[in-house]
Amino acid sequence: MSWEPADLERKVDAGLKRLPAPRAPRTLLPRVMAVVAARRQAPWYARPWLTWPIPLQALSLIVIAAAGAAVWTFWADARVASAVVQLKQASAVVRVLWDVLIGPIAMFVLALTVIVSLACAAAWTAVRHVALGGATPR
Repeated sequence: MSWEPADLERKVDAGLKRLPAPRAPRTLLPRVMAVVAARRQAPWYARPWLTWPIPLQALSLIVIAAAGAAVWTFWADARVASAVVQLKQASAVVRVLWDVLIGPIAMFVLALTVIVSLACAAAWTAVRHVALGGATPR
């Protein structure tokens, strides 16, 4: 017995439509309602931040910003002189590494990447025209 794809599709579709719709367990709704009620009764600080009262959200943002500014100020005052020296030393090391090691290799890798990309494009063009039937008879 041979099946045509359209016949098979119609038969499978009709069989799936005859199946009954899935039903949720009877205990699902009461459990969901209990969880929702428990979350509503939780104190504001135990709920997600977006459900906090707006004044408390604003206050928490202000406190976090003030703490971050204080840490930044104290850290910058204590380390500003040594940080500048370390930054100059690090930039000198990076410049030497680039000039000696990375720069010459980077140009070689860039040239190699361009050559390989062009070779892949040529190979794909050949495959498309020959193997995939894109060749035109002349």
